[in-house]
Amino acid sequence: MEYPGATFIRPLRRAVLFLFIATFFIAAPLVVLYTTGYRYDFKNGLWRETGSLSVDVEPATARVSLDNLALPDVLPIRLKDIIPHKYNLKISAPGYYDWQKEIDIKNKQTTYIKEVVLLKKSQPREIVRGKVSALGVSHDGQYLLYSLNQDTHTPIFLRDTATGQNTIVADFPGPEPPQIVWARKNNTAVIAAPQQAPFTRLMVVTADNLTKTRDLTPVAGGPIAAFEWRDSVEAELYYSTPGTIASFFPITGQKRTITKNSYLGWRVEQGGLWTLSAATTTASLTITKDTIGFSKTFATVPLPAESPTMADPAQWRLLSAENDTVLLGNKAAAKMFIVRPDKQFTVSATALLLSPYNHWWLLSSPSELWTYSDGDEPYLLTRSGESLRGVAPLDQYNTLAIYSDKTVSFIFPYYLVQHDMVKHGVAALSADTTNRVLYFGDQNGLWSLTY
Repeated sequence: MEYPGATFIRPLRRAVLFLFIATFFIAAPLVVLYTTGYRYDFKNGLWRETGSLSVDVEPATARVSLDNLALPDVLPIRLKDIIPHKYNLKISAPGYYDWQKEIDIKNKQTTYIKEVVLLKKSQPREIVRGKVSALGVSHDGQYLLYSLNQDTHTPIFLRDTATGQNTIVADFPGPEPPQIVWARKNNTAVIAAPQQAPFTRLMVVTADNLTKTRDLTPVAGGPIAAFEWRDSVEAELYYSTPGTIASFFPITGQKRTITKNSYLGWRVEQGGLWTLSAATTTASLTITKDTIGFSKTFATVPLPAESPTMADPAQWRLLSAENDTVLLGNKAAAKMFIVRPDKQFTVSATALLLSPYNHWWLLSSPSELWTYSDGDEPYLLTRSGESLRGVAPLDQYNTLAIYSDKTVSFIFPYYLVQHDMVKHGVAALSADTTNRVLYFGDQNGLWSLTY
């Protein structure tokens, strides 16, 4: 029924009804798709599930952009409903280097950018003039040991980083750089010469009390084959001669004999002695845990016959033992074995550095840098043709300084983001991770770089 003069006649009402119904059936699926995390990808012309992005870095004042579009949020940033795609992420802050990386947002996944501290823009500052060939920073950054090469001898100095005072603590004959190793939890250090065993001089330096500095070789009765700091607040140095494994307390000057030394190598973990020896009946190596305690065979490692150096038991050394994982090294063959109860890995490397953070092993050769963490497989972090000289951890997030014949580069290993910080080669490098200061030495002097 229609009233005379009515304008909203039946055909028009039906059209409106049909319009509402059509709108409902079109809009309802769109609303459902939107609320369940789908977005329309105009670039590819289809509906796609979305992903999320989480950014939490330092400093907190940093700003973030995606594909050059600045994000208005302050850190930490949590973005949802992002169309899966590859985006250029850029993190910037005044006075810091930009951090850039291509990230891949994926369906129903959150991409995390965290545990990153931006690097400060600063210039190296020369603090000592002379040819520096070796250096090392104490665990708290209070002291720095470094060597200055002369024509006929190599003096080693202790520098107080707060006052800038330099004190000579040793003087070795010849131009060869010494090996400098600080204890992990106290301000005592070893200065060993020559760089490789046997060490004919092994100076133990107590930085807080230099009157306690002494040469350990007369105490040991001759050259020292190996040494290792105990991981403790109290300074205790384990060392071995061809006949004895012992320990030395720098503060008291006391020596303690541990056991006779008839091993290819040894390491101490939490007071327990690990040893490496050649098997008597097969071409293999035997790793023993808690040798002077319960004495359990941890693993038997067959010797590869691929080369004489690999097959020679005398070429192998026990480099580290932590958390039921052992590292064996054969420097002549440039090979290392990572030995676990369940598995064994082979890595091409000649040098080991134990990161003070996260039980991280850094295994390097002149061309490769590998990393290893508990329970994981070894990971090839970088391969270079620039002749790698060494690596140093920079912070608790395992940012690394890698130095070669040509550059010093900082790398964020979890994201493979890299910055070249020094544009020439250096001879030695060490980082004060507490105060974020990098020290390096070259032909001209000793330098500091705040990062």
